[in-house]
Amino acid sequence: MVKYVKAWLLLMLAGVFTAGCVYGAAQQCVRQSANLPAAGAARQVIFELEKGAQPVDICNSMPDLLPLWNLGINAAGKTNVALSDISLSYSPFVMIFDGSKTLLASSGQLGDNPPSYPVGSLEAADNATGMNRVTWQTIYDRSLQPGGGKSLILRYATVVYKWTSGTGDMYIVGAMPLTEYEATIGSMTRLLLYGSLAYAVLCALILWIASLIIGMSERRKAREIDKTDIPKISIDETAKPEEAEAVTDET
Repeated sequence: MVKYVKAWLLLMLAGVFTAGCVYGAAQQCVRQSANLPAAGAARQVIFELEKGAQPVDICNSMPDLLPLWNLGINAAGKTNVALSDISLSYSPFVMIFDGSKTLLASSGQLGDNPPSYPVGSLEAADNATGMNRVTWQTIYDRSLQPGGGKSLILRYATVVYKWTSGTGDMYIVGAMPLTEYEATIGSMTRLLLYGSLAYAVLCALILWIASLIIGMSERRKAREIDKTDIPKISIDETAKPEEAEAVTDET
């Protein structure tokens, strides 16, 4: 029985290692895919800036550039063509900062206020690539808003580009809500966990059945060996009575 337990443990070790590799690869693929719409939004803003458009005008024109977006509030609190509450929206949005890292315009707002993006994430784009990818987490206290409500923990995949023009530097941030991506990762995690449990039970069942079959085979062989080892007593029926009597007299 000990050897079957050892075999099961080895199978579990291999299974855990495989499941860990699968989870790590799949989780990173899903998470990194959230950077794509964020990067695309930021690159679209840079394209418009290179044509000479102003940050607020870009946010105003975003519904025409990307019709699926519901966008627009600027840093002064003036509502643009459309309004996007990023605490409720699942769409990407953009933020434009000047060289001093002051918000110039945003295509979305957090409640009634412009989003407050961490300056450190902008500074991280001051590198050779001029880009930074980071997960941004913020807490939105809805109790201060009309109607109240519980606080929300909001997470976004953000891609920061540092863009340099003749008038100075700008930081363009594209952001994509991670709500659906993390829900997908959660579902994948549960499926992988259930599969791992099923794998453990199946391996134990197979080893148990194998131990029964091998045990029955060994017992059958043992019985056959026992039968062949029984000594056979032969009686010589051809012995003559005189020889038997002679043996008796000698005793």
